[in-house]
Amino acid sequence: MKIAATFCVLDDPVAILDRHAARGSEGIPAVSLLVAPIGLGKKTWRRWSAERGRSVIVATNDSFPYAEWIHSVLERVDFPSAVVRHLAQRAGRNSEEFLTAWQAKTPADCDRFWNTLAPREGDDVLQSVARLATRRASARETAETLIGWGERIVPAICRLVCSTAWPNVLFAANSIESFYSVCRVAVKWAMSLPALSLALAATAEVWAHYLAFAPESREKALLKEGEICVPALDAPTVERVLVEAGAMGSAAATIFAAGADEALLESAVAAVRATAVPPANDEADDRARSAAERFLFDFLETLTESAGRFELNAQLDFNFGLRPAEVDLLCRSPKIAIEIDGYFHFLTSDAYRRDRNKDWELQRRGFLVLRFLAEDIIARIEVIRDRILDALGVNPQGVHD
Repeated sequence: MKIAATFCVLDDPVAILDRHAARGSEGIPAVSLLVAPIGLGKKTWRRWSAERGRSVIVATNDSFPYAEWIHSVLERVDFPSAVVRHLAQRAGRNSEEFLTAWQAKTPADCDRFWNTLAPREGDDVLQSVARLATRRASARETAETLIGWGERIVPAICRLVCSTAWPNVLFAANSIESFYSVCRVAVKWAMSLPALSLALAATAEVWAHYLAFAPESREKALLKEGEICVPALDAPTVERVLVEAGAMGSAAATIFAAGADEALLESAVAAVRATAVPPANDEADDRARSAAERFLFDFLETLTESAGRFELNAQLDFNFGLRPAEVDLLCRSPKIAIEIDGYFHFLTSDAYRRDRNKDWELQRRGFLVLRFLAEDIIARIEVIRDRILDALGVNPQGVHD
């Protein structure tokens, strides 16, 4: 049975997300339910998070992505030191002086200290982490230790680390079956850690089905309170605008599926028009390549697997010619360099040699080099998308931004 999509009241998604964050900081649970094409819902959440200095961890299954969440926190915070400072406060000691002294303690010294403290719930976790501070453990060893505690370590980290260092979490549901599983996880974490910003992206069709058939519950009520309808362009509009600009093939469907908003569509139109005919000179060729690069970057930002992983016109730490080497789109981990070739790239032997020399310099430094024609960026976007995602070797455990 096909369920008609509901029509919710449109409001500024940013303003609503701000209200949800404020509620969370007051201890009131909230799950931001982004109702839109999945790509657009994710893009909205990433943009809002980035504007507030937060990274985003994307869950790709029905469990909390605690391993990726922990790695993200450790990029900003020396957690073992934070634990030791917390112990100093419990002992009524100066935090910095205590930390310096702690790093010189033997295991026996540490045990004697613990015997002086009144025990609290979670001290087993703190003891394990505090030991890392005595031997100045690496971030990798710290991460492995924390991840070994499983999900229960996340609330402990949140108690000791300022919320500005917490990454936001995004769940996505592409089907009604996954929605039921994912929403239970999101609601559970919102109830246990209200200050943690959580979002769930789902299509209007999936949300309408849930509203129609899911029994009334606290979970359902929380999701209804968190509903945000993200303004999206419909498929006919995307196709009409691109066809009028001169796009051919199935590009419109691919761009719509990624979650087309006005910004992405404008970027696509600019790329279509810039590459519609062979450029008359080098300057026009550069404009065409720039438009294609910008659209490909914007498009990759809408995909879960690639969002946040590429830099546009990134410089590297070696020279190519007389200037630092620059790559059109660069992923630093894994090491992937994407180059967009314009019309004049293959018209002279010197241009061909230059590109091959640049490929070699990148390859010998461990980069996988992908080259695409500017004129293909729209016309063959599906093929290009799949090639890039294959190169990324999509991480099944989640995406770390």
